[in-house]
Amino acid sequence: MRDTFIEFLRQKAIDNPNILLLTGDLGFGVLNKYRETNPEQFINVGIAEQNMTGVAAGLALEGYKVFTYSIGNFCSLRCLEQIRNDICYHNVDVKVISVGSGLGYGSLGMSHHATEDVSILRALPNMKIYAPSDLSEAQAVMNFLAYDNGPAYVRLGKMNISSFSPRDVVVNECNVIGKDNSCRLVLLTYGSTLKLAQSIVEKLPYECDIYTIAQLKPLPGENLREILQNRSYVITLEEHNLCGGFGSSIGEFLLDNNIKIPLIRLGLPDQFISIGGTADELRDSVGLNVENCVNIINKRIVL
Repeated sequence: MRDTFIEFLRQKAIDNPNILLLTGDLGFGVLNKYRETNPEQFINVGIAEQNMTGVAAGLALEGYKVFTYSIGNFCSLRCLEQIRNDICYHNVDVKVISVGSGLGYGSLGMSHHATEDVSILRALPNMKIYAPSDLSEAQAVMNFLAYDNGPAYVRLGKMNISSFSPRDVVVNECNVIGKDNSCRLVLLTYGSTLKLAQSIVEKLPYECDIYTIAQLKPLPGENLREILQNRSYVITLEEHNLCGGFGSSIGEFLLDNNIKIPLIRLGLPDQFISIGGTADELRDSVGLNVENCVNIINKRIVL
């Protein structure tokens, strides 16, 4: 997914000399082609993410459209103050590209687990948040951001997707997987948990529609209200801490819009994962797997 995103950025940069890409001394296997094509539009700031963010804000104030690129926590939590004070406060056109979202770098330990970023960054005024689930959404988000101004955080999965079905998506709407059968259950997800969502729905004894939401903040309110009409339950699934994450934002949406539908939130518990391993192994260690999620849903649902 990151390869697709950077390739789209490379092509956009050829036609737009105001696009700049800053990296924190990583991603060279992914960024080399961009650098070779657009050498004057690429800056390696070094292992200094706070400085990278301040430089990005300064360049944006001079009229550039700036993208910063690093591993999940490094380009977000490590430089949170600079994102808040330099980018969001001044509402400048900087897009923070985070790779390895969730547990994508699970083998490197909790310092590389990006599992609180959505909850923290969605609290910042002016910040928009995007998390594509597949290549179609990654392409759509890239095209959208090429023309959209202001701060944004883009949460990309680390692993490449070997096979996927291209689909028509709209960035600021809920996007159905398959077709909407108007089931009484609907599952909403984003980012790296699409495949898990599909496996969960296959094991449920109930029909359930699946929608991905690429734009996490602001939520696609009008379209989301339409999707939730006549549903008996809404389920959220994410590779992120449940505390303050996507499920929490959907809960807030239900309350703010007086939508009286039971909400079932599936995600990571409010704890650090202190072991290393693949993303699947770490999910299993805290119960974010098909069997446990199906059990949680079945215990909650009464139809």
